[in-house]
Amino acid sequence: MATQEARREALDQYIAEGGKLNDYGDREDIMYMGGSPLFNESTGESISKEAYHLQVYGRSLEDTLAIVAQHQ
Repeated sequence: MATQEARREALDQYIAEGGKLNDYGDREDIMYMGGSPLFNESTGESISKEAYHLQVYGRSLEDTLAIVAQHQ
Protein backbone atom coordinates (compact mmCIF):
# COMPACT_ATOMS: atom_id res chain seq x y z
CA MET A 1 0.00 0.00 0.00
CA ALA A 2 1.26 3.47 -0.86
CA THR A 3 2.28 5.85 1.88
CA GLN A 4 0.61 9.21 2.41
CA GLU A 5 3.74 10.86 1.03
CA ALA A 6 3.69 8.74 -2.14
CA ARG A 7 -0.04 9.38 -2.67
CA ARG A 8 0.46 13.11 -2.06
CA GLU A 9 3.36 13.29 -4.55
CA ALA A 10 1.35 11.38 -7.17
CA LEU A 11 -1.61 13.72 -6.69
CA ASP A 12 0.62 16.78 -6.93
CA GLN A 13 2.11 15.48 -10.19
CA TYR A 14 -1.39 14.79 -11.55
CA ILE A 15 -2.46 18.35 -10.66
CA ALA A 16 0.70 19.82 -12.21
CA GLU A 17 -0.13 17.97 -15.44
CA GLY A 18 -3.56 19.62 -15.53
CA GLY A 19 -5.54 16.83 -13.92
CA LYS A 20 -8.90 17.62 -12.35
CA LEU A 21 -10.11 16.56 -8.90
CA ASN A 22 -13.42 14.99 -7.97
CA ASP A 23 -15.69 16.14 -5.14
CA TYR A 24 -13.53 14.30 -2.57
CA GLY A 25 -10.19 15.80 -3.63
CA ASP A 26 -9.01 12.68 -5.48
CA ARG A 27 -8.23 12.29 -9.17
CA GLU A 28 -11.44 12.67 -11.15
CA ASP A 29 -11.08 9.17 -12.63
CA ILE A 30 -11.22 7.34 -9.28
CA MET A 31 -14.23 5.12 -8.56
CA TYR A 32 -15.34 4.10 -5.07
CA MET A 33 -16.98 0.92 -3.83
CA GLY A 34 -20.39 1.95 -2.58
CA GLY A 35 -20.13 5.27 -4.41
CA SER A 36 -18.40 7.34 -1.71
CA PRO A 37 -15.15 7.13 0.24
CA LEU A 38 -16.84 8.93 3.14
CA PHE A 39 -19.13 6.09 4.15
CA ASN A 40 -17.94 2.71 5.44
CA GLU A 41 -20.67 0.24 4.51
CA SER A 42 -19.35 -2.46 6.84
CA THR A 43 -19.41 -0.24 9.96
CA GLY A 44 -22.06 2.31 9.00
CA GLU A 45 -19.65 5.11 9.93
CA SER A 46 -19.20 8.33 7.96
CA ILE A 47 -16.33 10.82 7.94
CA SER A 48 -16.01 14.34 6.54
CA LYS A 49 -14.26 15.17 3.28
CA GLU A 50 -11.58 16.93 5.28
CA ALA A 51 -10.96 13.91 7.53
CA TYR A 52 -10.86 11.60 4.49
CA HIS A 53 -8.36 13.78 2.65
CA LEU A 54 -6.16 14.15 5.71
CA GLN A 55 -6.23 10.37 6.26
CA VAL A 56 -5.34 9.57 2.63
CA TYR A 57 -2.88 12.35 1.78
CA GLY A 58 -1.65 13.62 5.13
CA ARG A 59 -2.61 17.21 4.41
CA SER A 60 -5.77 19.25 4.41
CA LEU A 61 -8.15 19.41 1.47
CA GLU A 62 -7.75 23.20 1.65
CA ASP A 63 -4.00 22.85 1.06
CA THR A 64 -4.60 20.59 -1.94
CA LEU A 65 -7.12 23.03 -3.40
CA ALA A 66 -4.53 25.82 -3.01
CA ILE A 67 -2.13 23.75 -5.12
CA VAL A 68 -4.84 23.32 -7.75
CA ALA A 69 -5.37 27.09 -7.81
CA GLN A 70 -1.65 27.64 -8.40
CA HIS A 71 -1.80 25.48 -11.54
CA GLN A 72 -4.82 27.13 -13.14
